[in-house]
Amino acid sequence: MRKKKSSEIRKSSISPGLVSTGIIEANNITSKTGSEINLPVMDPDDVANAIIYIIGTPQRIHITELIIRPFGEVKYE
Repeated sequence: MRKKKSSEIRKSSISPGLVSTGIIEANNITSKTGSEINLPVMDPDDVANAIIYIIGTPQRIHITELIIRPFGEVKYE
């Protein structure tokens, strides 16, 4: 049997929490009572820095999944 050469391409999945983007800003998130909800959000730069971190790791390292959330975000299951 012929052994397949493994690919040099690394794949990663990044799962960010809420990020302050135009979509978030355009949708006023309110509670059932109509009062505004202050949710912790990340800057887009936070996600970009996570991507830079993954790309910057040595080739011998494979980060398959990275979950990042703003501090204080409630985790719903």
